[in-house]
Amino acid sequence: MLDKEQFLKKYHIKEDQFNQINLPWEDLNHIYIDYESSKNNIETILDNIVKELRQCKNIHSIRARVKDSEHLIEKIIRKKIQTPEWRISIENYKNEITDIIGVRVICLFKKNMQEINKYIQKLEYESTGKIEVNIRKGDDERPYSNIGVIKVRKTGYRSIHYNYKVQDIRGKKIICEIQLRTIFEEAWGEIDHTIRYPYLQDDPHLNDYFKVLNRLSGLADEMTNFSEDLVKLITKAKKSEEAVELNGELRRLKKELAKKDEKISKYEKELKMNRDRKRKVQSITLEPSVATLSATEQISLSPSRSVLEDSITSTLGYSILGSVGASLANSTRSALVDSVRSSLGHSISGSVRASLANSVKSSAAICSKCNTVNFRPNHVCSKCGNLL
Repeated sequence: MLDKEQFLKKYHIKEDQFNQINLPWEDLNHIYIDYESSKNNIETILDNIVKELRQCKNIHSIRARVKDSEHLIEKIIRKKIQTPEWRISIENYKNEITDIIGVRVICLFKKNMQEINKYIQKLEYESTGKIEVNIRKGDDERPYSNIGVIKVRKTGYRSIHYNYKVQDIRGKKIICEIQLRTIFEEAWGEIDHTIRYPYLQDDPHLNDYFKVLNRLSGLADEMTNFSEDLVKLITKAKKSEEAVELNGELRRLKKELAKKDEKISKYEKELKMNRDRKRKVQSITLEPSVATLSATEQISLSPSRSVLEDSITSTLGYSILGSVGASLANSTRSALVDSVRSSLGHSISGSVRASLANSVKSSAAICSKCNTVNFRPNHVCSKCGNLL
């Protein structure tokens, strides 16, 4: 229950003003109690509406509220003072008060309003009538074309209003008011409402001041729209510059790629040459012929005195003469090696020594009687005639 005296004092309503409306306080209390009992259900309805609106990408932000119970009673009294013939009761107050559910949709640019307007009108709620477009005198009307009925407000108030009927849990219709504004219109509206509403709305000094503030907010909106167009032009110009830079970079990369292709071709040729050399080496190793064998290998293949001498001569780079030749004819394997070492003045080592030893062993026969070395043996010693 509301206390009449405290309520009137709190909201600056004079007693004689209230008495003129011819509305019993008890009826207002009944409305207050009924409204309080249905607020939870109304808040659920509001949440569903906000969820639907949040799906629209062009909306910057949303503010929403269910009307406070005391503010509802205050609004009924003030409206009754202004319009004495207006009829209000517990049965019809939810239809008569159009902002029990209030949703404020805020966008950044005026150009967003067209898309948001289309989205709001697709909501599956019953509209109460035409959309009201509130503008200031001198405003550009083009952003509001085909939205609703334009209404010029002397105060400079700007906002687009939509009213829809929604149903509460008891089956009664409630009016939901959706307001669409730019962010600068919202700023002006909030400041104006906070400072002037409801007791200083007719103050001439504040009216002049807020008219200037309203013009500034309208100019800010125009600058915002212009800045967006400017950003588009700058972005387009940058894309052109970037395209030129990218073309230059592309040409540079093509040149580098051509150089790399040349290097790759060179490496492929070198690789092919190396593979050919490898194949030749493998063919020599796997299929040796007499012509490709070393001198020491030829000694082993031709174990005769003349061949042996020729092989040694070829391997060492000069001929074997004198005592070396005599030793080859009449020495044992070790004597032959020692004789060659003595005549050359240095030792025979490595493959030459091994070849000499193998050649002597395989192509000579030593007589058991006179120790004579016989080359090309014919079963008898060439010196003493002893059987070999």
